[in-house]
Amino acid sequence: MTTTLMQYQYRLVIRTSELQTLRGAVLEDAIPNIKPSTNPKSMHSKEVLEYVAPEVQQSCLRLGVHNQQTTDLILKLDEQGLTNHYKVGIMYCKAGQNTEEEMYNNEEAGPAFTEFLETIGKKFDYTVSISTELDWITKPILLVCIPSTHNTRTAR
Repeated sequence: MTTTLMQYQYRLVIRTSELQTLRGAVLEDAIPNIKPSTNPKSMHSKEVLEYVAPEVQQSCLRLGVHNQQTTDLILKLDEQGLTNHYKVGIMYCKAGQNTEEEMYNNEEAGPAFTEFLETIGKKFDYTVSISTELDWITKPILLVCIPSTHNTRTAR
């Protein structure tokens, strides 16, 4: 009688307390001290987690119930961090401009600045003021000033 050893690939989604999401996959034979599984019910999840993320305190973890709701929740968690859209601002400062007000009143930019903007993202019309709520103050931001129109200058 020949026993066929199955090669498992473990897919991981780890969300840290800093809300950083780590994703990856690891083959069972890449983890030291694990013998290949002969039984599909005897997977080595604990050992895989210990190898990939040794800083995780496994005593804080609970075994999940394998059902459709759990699968849906894991898929939802996996999809949460996939969007990498950032809103940044960049002000165009012409030679001789020293104040924010002068920069806000720029109606056009040089070709190098325009090319730079096109390489890093999409431009959009900015017509409202910056939020000064406390959480904005503690986070680094970059402010964009795109070419303004008569309407955006008079709105301030």
